[in-house]
Amino acid sequence: MVEEKQSLVKRAESLAQFDPKLSRSLIIRALKSIDKIGTKRVLLVDDEPAFLKFYPRILKRIGSFITFTAKDGLEGLKSVRQEKGDFDLVITNIRMPKINGYEMIRIIKKEYPDIPILIITGFYTGEGEKVLQELESEGLICGWFPKPFTVDELLNFITTTLISK
Repeated sequence: MVEEKQSLVKRAESLAQFDPKLSRSLIIRALKSIDKIGTKRVLLVDDEPAFLKFYPRILKRIGSFITFTAKDGLEGLKSVRQEKGDFDLVITNIRMPKINGYEMIRIIKKEYPDIPILIITGFYTGEGEKVLQELESEGLICGWFPKPFTVDELLNFITTTLISK
C-alpha cells in the first residue's frame, strides 16, 4: 500500500512538471481513476508536431496508456484500420491536411462504431461550434474541448470518457 502511494505521488510529480499550476491532489485522484480502468490504447491525430510530441509523453508518464500518433486524418484512418479498430479512444483535431477530422470521424464510426472519439480544436466558435454539437448529438463523438487546454483538463476528459465506456 505504501509502495502504491509512493508510485502515485511520483507519477503526479512527474506530470506536474508539465504544468506547475496543477494540484498534486487532483492529479493523484485522476491517476487512481485511470489505474482502475487499466491499460488503454489511445490514438492521437493532429497535424501539430508539438501536440504529437508533448501529449504522448504525458500519457506515458501517467503509465496506463499505449499511445499511437498520426499526423493527419488519412494517417489516423490508416492506423485505425491497421489496428482493426483496437483503440479505446481516438483524440483528434478537426482541421488537418489530406482528410479533415470530420471526414475521418465519419469513416471510423461507420467501420468501428464502438470507438469513442474526442475532438480537440481551436475551431469551436460560430459555425464550428454548431458542427461540433451536431457531431455530438449524432453520437459520432463523445465530446470536444477547445485548444489550448491544460494537462488537468485532458486527464479529466480522458478519465471520464474511458470510465463511461
